[in-house]
Amino acid sequence: MKTRLTLIAIGLVLNINLFAQPTSIEKVFNAYAGKDGITTVDFSGNLLNLMFNDGETNENCKLSSVKILTVDDSLLNGKINFYQEIIPNLDKSNYEQLMTVKSKGQDFVVYCKKEKNAITEFVLVSGGDDNVLIYVEGNLSLSEAKRISNDLAQNKLRELENTSN
Repeated sequence: MKTRLTLIAIGLVLNINLFAQPTSIEKVFNAYAGKDGITTVDFSGNLLNLMFNDGETNENCKLSSVKILTVDDSLLNGKINFYQEIIPNLDKSNYEQLMTVKSKGQDFVVYCKKEKNAITEFVLVSGGDDNVLIYVEGNLSLSEAKRISNDLAQNKLRELENTSN
């Protein structure tokens, strides 16, 4: 559960601006949304902008949406692999690969699309033992991404300090 929350936090930090989801991502969301053992979260841009911008307009941080899909059922998790369903069909030519983690039974990859000095799209896919898909649309300047990352890191450190005391 902590792994999923960490993945979700990372996904919320980086943001996207694409008018249509890549087909492979849209296909997976449509296939699994609303099924037993699956959790789907769809944040609107308005809510996200209020959260990240303290209710004020910030041209450096405008989010359109965040979509999160996770598999909660352990039996179902063994039958599904988001990584295998999405990554081979994703057109990666416009993306920069930020991170890849491969271990026995688990694949994890993070891509982003940048235009000028802004992150315009973010895709996080984890498949295998733990299936998670995070897709974010919007426009986030690199400086704003750094600010949000630092804020989340500081909050996580405080949380760890509080649990160890």
